[in-house]
Amino acid sequence: SQLLTSQIVRLEDEGTDAQALLDTLLDGDDSSVLSSLAIGEFPKPEDLLEGYPDEANQAVMERNAKLYGADELRAMAVEVTISDKNYLFCADTLRYGDRWYMYDLCGNIGVLMATPSYAGGFLPLD
Repeated sequence: SQLLTSQIVRLEDEGTDAQALLDTLLDGDDSSVLSSLAIGEFPKPEDLLEGYPDEANQAVMERNAKLYGADELRAMAVEVTISDKNYLFCADTLRYGDRWYMYDLCGNIGVLMATPSYAGGFLPLD
């Protein structure tokens, strides 16, 4: 499976069109790998990174919640295993009333932990 391998698709030929790119991406998709997904622990962001609860960082999160008109912004992390590989998935969530929404893959805690922007919030643990 090529899922979560950070594979780069290069458009080196001038003749490459959108359909050819789409076909390449679809050929590399192995969604059956998700059948091996196992959810683990939900560590608290403040337990993952010493600087997370800093006043400046919390002010950024409060500002972002206001920017999106949300009642609350909360970083979350969950340990997952996919195809016998362990990851920490990080994201930011927003609360509007009684409903929560995931709005940023990687999120505040992922950025602070140097999760690559192209990783979709997944940080390898192995």
